[in-house]
Amino acid sequence: METPTTTTTNISSPIVVAKKRILAFTNCQGANVLGAISKLSGIVEMYELFTIENYMPMDPEKQEWFDKELLPTIDILLYQHVRDTHPFNTTKDLLAKVSPHTCLVRMPYVYCNWLWLFQHASSMNKTKEIRELFPSPLSREEVDQFLRESPLFALKERKEISMKILHKKEKDCDMKCADFIEENFRTRRLFFSNNHMSTPLIFHLANQFLNVTGITPQRLQEGIHHLGEYNSDQFFPITSYAATQLGLQYYDEDADDFYIQYLTDILDPEKRLWSAEETQKYFFETYGYHRDRTIFTSRFY
Repeated sequence: METPTTTTTNISSPIVVAKKRILAFTNCQGANVLGAISKLSGIVEMYELFTIENYMPMDPEKQEWFDKELLPTIDILLYQHVRDTHPFNTTKDLLAKVSPHTCLVRMPYVYCNWLWLFQHASSMNKTKEIRELFPSPLSREEVDQFLRESPLFALKERKEISMKILHKKEKDCDMKCADFIEENFRTRRLFFSNNHMSTPLIFHLANQFLNVTGITPQRLQEGIHHLGEYNSDQFFPITSYAATQLGLQYYDEDADDFYIQYLTDILDPEKRLWSAEETQKYFFETYGYHRDRTIFTSRFY
């Protein structure tokens, strides 16, 4: 008769526990949320964090991996809604591919179009109208007066419309931020550009994600956890015009000069910035998103 074999376990060997998986299928904002929670103790040890941009198409090989290997294994899915008419990876398709046991967490698209004079499609498209108003160049004083008084830059009205849309859209979301924005935007810079958020707003959303999922009792706190300001050296400057219209307690030094020069260039016939696309390209290449541009420091008054 064969002698039975026995298996012994070395109790000193560490027990390997498979990590759970969290996927953010969003724009950059979901990546910010996961980046923030990764700063908490134990998160990266217990969870694999994946971020995939929902607005970018995938090549066939990556799409197959996403559909068949990644989505079915996700324990927590953080997503922003993608409408059914979108050409790829709609929310309907996404939810059909995850496990029925996946925890679903929906966040809103957070968008600010009201802190900057020209950082909005409707005002960017006013290039032709501005030229028709001013067929010849303006003096610096005239440009300044136009920026202060023109209804083209009705930031307060623009904010009211934008926030009304956000309040409505986040009713279907598990994470919300409209009230937080309303309560804090006058005293704190919450946006670096249209959809790039600063630490206070990122932490607010990340803590809501933690509330919904319950993955840790820890919460993110400014001054204790340091995310590193996302895009902090590449922001659109906020003018004193915006501070006056919106009641902000801050603005950026030299931002008025920034926009006065911008509008002067729009009106310069030699620049020939006729289309919105040309104007926006010129804005970014000449003034915006320069890492070495440090003259815009917040001033409180």
